[in-house]
Amino acid sequence: MRPAVLTSPAMPEPAAPKRRWGRRIGLVLGALVLVLGVLVARYVLPTATGYVAKLACSGHFVAGQSHARLRDEDFSRMGYVSFSFDEGARRARATVLGLAAREAVYRDGIGCALVVDADPEQTQAAGVSVPRAAASDAPWPAGDGPDPRPDPPGLDRAALEAALDAAFEEPDPDSMRWTRAVAVVWNGRLVAERYAEGTSADAPHLGWSMTKSVTNAIVGTLVMRGRSMSTPQPPCRSGPTTNGPRSPSTR
Repeated sequence: MRPAVLTSPAMPEPAAPKRRWGRRIGLVLGALVLVLGVLVARYVLPTATGYVAKLACSGHFVAGQSHARLRDEDFSRMGYVSFSFDEGARRARATVLGLAAREAVYRDGIGCALVVDADPEQTQAAGVSVPRAAASDAPWPAGDGPDPRPDPPGLDRAALEAALDAAFEEPDPDSMRWTRAVAVVWNGRLVAERYAEGTSADAPHLGWSMTKSVTNAIVGTLVMRGRSMSTPQPPCRSGPTTNGPRSPSTR
């Protein structure tokens, strides 16, 4: 009898093509992640840190808000950006884990400016002296004194106080209002005002585009009344022109 011959089944060939495709896909994905990281670090992060640096500078050195309040309220949704203040130099600096640092400086009479490709000291030296009206005890708008007159006819004081209460309430803990001040003007009179803890009628507030709207309305009203709004010279040095290059400090 012939001896039995044991044979093993043929082993499949390794799937080399599949492994090669897997490596290629991995390399492509890695390259995309790398490119995305570079774009984020180059464009996205500086935008975030510049935003925080400028508003932190204005919030602290103009509006007088504390670091903790700005962190918890103004930048509550931007916890990945850290910021700090140089009290002596009156500057604010923001970074993301030490990357994409941006700095803003306070300028006398003008406020804060973000410094990009410019000398912070030169930018800071561009401040101007702004004349202030003499203090007065007259009622608003002529002064800051209390108004001894009774409420105007038709004013519902109870409804007004209820509206102020509602403005400072926080009904939704997931969407905080952080109301800091409310002032109600009716027929040229300041009929109500209320301020959150840590702020007051003397504290400047960042009004964003509302500031421009109110300023334009005031200027337009004065011009309509025949007041001249011309000045002997510009209140600050001239800015960039449409035909010339932009100053680095204004970018």
